[in-house]
Amino acid sequence: IWEDIFMNLKSRGVKEVGIIISDALSGIENTINKHFPGTEVQLCTVHLKRECVKIVKPAHKELMAEDLKEVFATNNRKDTPELGVQRWRDFCNKWGKYYPVFKRRADNERLLLASVAMSYKAYYRVIRMLKYETKKFRWIDYYED
Repeated sequence: IWEDIFMNLKSRGVKEVGIIISDALSGIENTINKHFPGTEVQLCTVHLKRECVKIVKPAHKELMAEDLKEVFATNNRKDTPELGVQRWRDFCNKWGKYYPVFKRRADNERLLLASVAMSYKAYYRVIRMLKYETKKFRWIDYYED
């Protein structure tokens, strides 16, 4: 299916894709880089947050959700991917004391490179905010045809 989607985009004149945010959909990373080399791939932070919160005890859910808001904050104009990675590692070290799975996530290459590296932070603040709104726009162009 991804082949068809990206071929469709190319046929409609798309020459370059700067970033794609997905929820680890099968095959999307290889296919996007085949059609649009150099595209940054980032995992969806909303899905990552949900995955984190669902594995903790009910008593920790609210506090963890607050910590995750800080990790993935989009309102700081001076924020960088490097600062985001450090916040992720701090978060994982804090919660790793209670849940060992987070210790392993602190340096998980896939999470660091794809999601927590926070590629979106390299874009203007207005675009950063849109990462939470993509559901509204996700398939508009695809269904226009």
